[in-house]
Amino acid sequence: MDNQIRVLSRLNKNTTVAAKLYNCGYFPNKESTNFFFCTEYFTGGTLSDLITGLSKEGTRLNEANCKRIFQELLSAVNSIHENNVAHLNLKPEHIMFNEKGELKLIGFQHSVITEAPKVRINTSNNGTCYNPPEFIFCAEPSFGEIKGHFKTRARGIRLISGKSADVFSLGVILFLMYFGRCPFQKSDSTDMSYMLIINEEYEKFWERVNEPVPKTLQMLITAMILYVPEERLTIKEIFNHPWLSQEQNSTKKHEENIILG
Repeated sequence: MDNQIRVLSRLNKNTTVAAKLYNCGYFPNKESTNFFFCTEYFTGGTLSDLITGLSKEGTRLNEANCKRIFQELLSAVNSIHENNVAHLNLKPEHIMFNEKGELKLIGFQHSVITEAPKVRINTSNNGTCYNPPEFIFCAEPSFGEIKGHFKTRARGIRLISGKSADVFSLGVILFLMYFGRCPFQKSDSTDMSYMLIINEEYEKFWERVNEPVPKTLQMLITAMILYVPEERLTIKEIFNHPWLSQEQNSTKKHEENIILG
């Protein structure tokens, strides 16, 4: 909890993309060691609420809304990265909307503040389908030895690129936003689709998806969930990717046509 308070305090000083920290401390009981902290309350629900609600209605986000929300999410993650914070636990439940519909980030329990390109983290408490492959080698280090990309370290502790880890999670979230479901049930060796990513069999992965998808979106998601962290796109490269930039260019041309009459 102390870690989350440090991260929120840092982000609240320099950005507006994280939940505001209003108060924290110990309950006024000398015999109690219970710690509390009070943050901003959001009335707009989570991204998970939005996707689940649409699913119950038999629908999902259209492509235009996927792009709009994902661009806001990218901007938020880019902002925390610029403040040397790696989230390391990005998932729809940690993406909130306030009463104005503005996107905010929460869930910084596992986040790390660092200026180093790689961070030492304990990932033993993480186990969601949004985790990158480098996380699971804590529990199953033999995969790192077999693939040769990750050096085995003390169980549960690894040096990883925090930004690249966040990009992987963003790729899974984008998949969920477009298809209305996660690409993996869980991030471990028992999930066949996840193992296709680990084995770098991306064509077979998309064959298992077996749903129509714009080619540029497929290319973007693939480039975000690549097995090797150093090969994944950066936030800047994602912003400039054709799937996102096409609409921006189209909107700009439309506005120019209106101005020029």
